[in-house]
Amino acid sequence: MEHMKTKDIAEPAIKRTKFFGRILGVITSPQKTMEEIAGNPRTLFPFFLVAFGALIFYAVRLPLYKEMINRSIELQLQDTGTQVAGGQEGFVQAVGVAGGLIGTSITSVVIWLITTLAFFLLIKVFKGEGTFKQYVSVIGYSYIINALYLAISLCVSFFTDSLFFDSSVAGIVDIFVPDLKGKFVYGFLRGFDLFGIWQYAVMGFGVAAVSKIGWKKVWLATSVIFLGFILLNAGNMSNM
Repeated sequence: MEHMKTKDIAEPAIKRTKFFGRILGVITSPQKTMEEIAGNPRTLFPFFLVAFGALIFYAVRLPLYKEMINRSIELQLQDTGTQVAGGQEGFVQAVGVAGGLIGTSITSVVIWLITTLAFFLLIKVFKGEGTFKQYVSVIGYSYIINALYLAISLCVSFFTDSLFFDSSVAGIVDIFVPDLKGKFVYGFLRGFDLFGIWQYAVMGFGVAAVSKIGWKKVWLATSVIFLGFILLNAGNMSNM
């Protein structure tokens, strides 16, 4: 009886270690970890990670987030030539902040599912294996890299008073060609971000583990989807 009680107490610790081992493994040994995730896919943790990761980050640094949203609203009003009465300005900003926070969670989940669907369909064209749940899981776990970026941004923001730190190619180009900001090519270069590339590399390991197809096809699919998202977002990223 005592042996059974000891076993029951020990089991949660083992599960907890395995859970945190997956998180650490995505960073330190992604290929091996993604193979394990592909064999035993989980979607609950990735959902919370994707839906609430950025939301928590913005909530912690709410003053900086408000500044970013207010600047965005001002630019939009200037572009459209819209005039807002003085008494309504605070209301518009409050709605923008609240809507931005809610929209962050929804948009993050939608992008996760669209990315997963893109991989799933493209890999099926290459005759790859795997269920949609497996792809949802491995793509979702790759967001641990994004969470790492947010954690670093959080720490850095207390010293720079800037919500994000720039780890993209555009950050280097901006030093030598400052006039490039606001142009499409600047937004395109912003897409080549260290953590973004790292995350897609982890996705590639996950897709390879699920699909069982050759590495060339996996990296071709990964590159196509990565570049596709960069091109789609280049316009929005050009002024950031």
